Amino acid sequence: MHEATVAFAILNKAAEALSNRFAAELASMGNSVDVKAEGHEGHPHTSGKPRVVSIKVEIGEFRNIDPESLTFAFESLRKDSPELKDASLKINLVEARAICAQKHEYHPLPDSYFACTICGGSLETMLRGEELNITSIELQHAEDNVEGR
Repeated sequence: MHEATVAFAILNKAAEALSNRFAAELASMGNSVDVKAEGHEGHPHTSGKPRVVSIKVEIGEFRNIDPESLTFAFESLRKDSPELKDASLKINLVEARAICAQKHEYHPLPDSYFACTICGGSLETMLRGEELNITSIELQHAEDNVEGR
């Protein structure tokens, strides 16, 4: 089940985004903030800890990732981190599109060995359907609604 590995990578990217956001906020305040005094407990101007609210991903139809398995793995793994434990995963499935040797654009079908559904010709180029992208990560402090992308 490689979905667990993908879920782990998504959560790591979200944790990295959260860390980078916190570091950028500290840097923007200059040298007047003692990081140890803050203890990385939260936003320098609030008492709440920053956290990830949602993560949006797009997955191509031909990426061989089962959305239900990915969601299950994500929900299981997110519990290990307080900043990620309430994060939701929003999946956008991307339909595959291809161009055949005769230059027809079509929707390839796995059971037809990628033969063009218009002329039966061979697949020349996949236009989309192999994506695996994080499209946004929404970050929030306990008292506010801040979205980071």
